[in-house]
Amino acid sequence: MHHLPRVLILTAAVAAGCSDNPTSPTAPTAPPFANSYTVEFVASASCPNGGQGTMFQRTFQFEMVSRANSNTALAVELPSAWNQADPARSAPNSGDLTLNFTYAGGELQGTVGGYGLAANGIHSFGVYESGRQGTARATGRKLADGTLEGTLSGLTTFSVFRTSAGGECTATGHSWRATPR
Repeated sequence: MHHLPRVLILTAAVAAGCSDNPTSPTAPTAPPFANSYTVEFVASASCPNGGQGTMFQRTFQFEMVSRANSNTALAVELPSAWNQADPARSAPNSGDLTLNFTYAGGELQGTVGGYGLAANGIHSFGVYESGRQGTARATGRKLADGTLEGTLSGLTTFSVFRTSAGGECTATGHSWRATPR
């Protein structure tokens, strides 16, 4: 009978540590972000058409994956890099386009930068601070359904992949939206 109280105390301590109570210090919390997103960028309405007619497109869509995902930070990038040996053989959703955000109080603050071949495999799109260098400032928010959306300020470049047909535009009114997949 000397061992019974110790066993009961040990069992009670283990049961308390395995509580399903979400406020328990040992309860795991899932990061507030998805593992992959469909990300859409829309060039500002102030951007000129650039004379490209129907070849010009204002909306560019990518399938992207989370690289870093915590309660306070998120980094989303394209799943593969350019084919450096033969860029013409680069696959859709390839490049170095990346979104980096800190998250607090439902608000996102960070940067978007890089260049990539869109999901359609036809258009390439880049985001920079200016002069095709650096990263653009971006802000946003998280909606109740997990979608992220916001604006970015900087230079966007867009073209039909591997051609000179396209343009660039520096503006504060570019928008982005990341929908969980």
